[in-house]
Amino acid sequence: MKNYLIILFLTFSHSLIAQVGIGTVNPEASLDIVSATNGILVPRVALLSLSDITTVVNPTGTPLAESTLVYNDATGGLTPAGFYFWQNNQWNHISSNSQKKVHFGKILVDASGDVIVTGVGFSPKSVEFVAINRIEGYNNTYRADGNNTNDIRMAGGTTIGYAQNTGSSIDQQVISNGFNGSSINNIGTYSSSSHCIAAFFVNNNGEPIHDNGSPTGGTDIENGLISASLQSFDSDGFTLNFDNFLAGVAANNRTNQIVIIYKAYR
Repeated sequence: MKNYLIILFLTFSHSLIAQVGIGTVNPEASLDIVSATNGILVPRVALLSLSDITTVVNPTGTPLAESTLVYNDATGGLTPAGFYFWQNNQWNHISSNSQKKVHFGKILVDASGDVIVTGVGFSPKSVEFVAINRIEGYNNTYRADGNNTNDIRMAGGTTIGYAQNTGSSIDQQVISNGFNGSSINNIGTYSSSSHCIAAFFVNNNGEPIHDNGSPTGGTDIENGLISASLQSFDSDGFTLNFDNFLAGVAANNRTNQIVIIYKAYR
């Protein structure tokens, strides 16, 4: 009888190690839960950030195991609330159908320096940018106040760029062109793998317009550019730094600002 009990215990222990069934005597996986009325509650925690390794720990004392799953209640600093799993040394949010995955937005820039974009609703993984030179407002119509001015008032062009989070760095690229309505003898082009926005302003020969908004004279520190790089992906948007801004001068309507349309992806 004693030997029989030992054999029965070993058999039962082996079955516990192999498969566990809750609500079923025939588990079809390592853990099989069958219920028509109840769900499963995973640990509910308050994650501090995407790189938080203190709120949730591995009980063995080793680093968090890949695929560790929790529900973040968004009270600790990391938003939005939802299910997160640990992969590639960060918490990754599992988005639901009720959460938007793409956000369209616009930025009006009139000077160099940092521009912090918020209101996206999530931390983007990538952003697309597009702009057209001399679009200076969200609702306006503009025409140069003189013909053949050959300066910033006649400078046109387009810019297309992107920035994406690779996990270890920010990959970005921009391409743009520029022309001048005074006389299209040449077209200027520009590309950069360290920028995501670059409006290029050129004169009738395809040369960069100078910083006083004219084809000649003044300095050329800005290289005929309005350009920016993406510095960081933030919890509710992203941060841009405009290292060049061709502002021109107020005289003869040579002021400058630019509207940028962007598309952010979760």
